[in-house]
Amino acid sequence: MPISTSVLAGTIWGPPELNSYGPLWHEKPIANLGGHTLVFEGRFDLPLLTASSHSIEAQILASQGRLDEALAEAPAAVEMAPQRMQAHLTLAQVLTRAKQFPQARVEYSEAIRLAEMGETRYYRIPIYAARKGLAALDSAR
Repeated sequence: MPISTSVLAGTIWGPPELNSYGPLWHEKPIANLGGHTLVFEGRFDLPLLTASSHSIEAQILASQGRLDEALAEAPAAVEMAPQRMQAHLTLAQVLTRAKQFPQARVEYSEAIRLAEMGETRYYRIPIYAARKGLAALDSAR
């Protein structure tokens, strides 16, 4: 499995503890391609990466109007990574599209809470999206 060193470094994932590739830091790569791509061999348990995949799939399905499928994917992401702000934000957005407003409100609030618990510099745009989603629900009352 080739991984770019910038992705492995985790800057796109938020705080270091939420780096989806973090477990690979303890593994020795079998090759280094040009100093920017590491190659790992074997089976690795990367639950945060799997959770991210569920979130992305939920977003794609929701954008296609396939809400029943999105409503299966998004909670899977939260279940696998309950500490990941983005998983809760995605679930909130899917719930909003499905007009499940009380549950969406809970998920937007949890996303904001998780983001504010950590280093908010990682979450400027997602916090804005969560607050905007929550405000839209509040104004729709």
